[in-house]
Amino acid sequence: MLERVEHTADRTLWALCEQLARGDFHPEDVEVEFDGRDSKAMNLLLEDDTLMRLHGRIDRVDTCSGPSAAAQMAAEGQAPQDDEVYVKVIDYKTGSTSFDLVGVYYGLQLQLVVYLDAAMERERAKHKGKKVIPAGILYYNIQDPFVTVDAEAAEAPDPRELQATLLGELKMNGIVNRDRRIYSRMDRLIGGDVPPVIPVSEKGGQIVERYSSVAATRQLEDLCTFVRGRMTEFGNRIMEGHMAVNPYMRGDKTGCDYCKFAAVCGFDKKTPGYNYRRLGDVDSREIWDQVEKGGPAWQ
Repeated sequence: MLERVEHTADRTLWALCEQLARGDFHPEDVEVEFDGRDSKAMNLLLEDDTLMRLHGRIDRVDTCSGPSAAAQMAAEGQAPQDDEVYVKVIDYKTGSTSFDLVGVYYGLQLQLVVYLDAAMERERAKHKGKKVIPAGILYYNIQDPFVTVDAEAAEAPDPRELQATLLGELKMNGIVNRDRRIYSRMDRLIGGDVPPVIPVSEKGGQIVERYSSVAATRQLEDLCTFVRGRMTEFGNRIMEGHMAVNPYMRGDKTGCDYCKFAAVCGFDKKTPGYNYRRLGDVDSREIWDQVEKGGPAWQ
């Protein structure tokens, strides 16, 4: 077991270094703590004037400086001043967690978006006078995958190709900014012959939407506002004393799966009147439309 843990750690360090080498982003900070006491975005005012302060710790914040399109045009061949800062948030997971926009919509997966909101505010304070732009929110799943090769092939596989394939298996998942100026600086080899290390597929310089998870700058900013609204809504419900036994079910997952209060809540499907609150799938276009509008009040 110790050997397996050591090998997985080595594989993880290798993959993280290779991913960084493929782009221009660099780790701004790790284990970044944020608190409502020093973060306006993390202070949420509730209906009864209660101040709900969020706090947490971000595994990693990567940044990259770049010129705006306007600066590039004005430069006319001269080196423009970097007047933009791109921010990427990364969360390490030991399981198989994947970013789920529907989960965000229902309030089940808010962590990464809250982290991005806090990181953006932090970078604005550090880079006054520059435009801070969300580059993406990503999960890195710590694992040690295998690559299948043809043992009967006449020639041994090229080690470089095997490494590229393995790195593709370890690519991060989440959602990134669809601006090519930004995502191409996360992976300079995007659109080439090797698998990408971010959730973007490109062909002929264009994003292949079917195999990509991307959003515009405005959408990512609206998503932060949307999640802030959801957190405020949850805070209001807490202060109003809402504590009905009304767990959700979505697919084969329920709110009871990891609940620590199963022994005392009394929820039992065998008891008449006890049923899960079923959450269906929602089309991504509808979600983005609701995010832009601020979102509906859902129960």
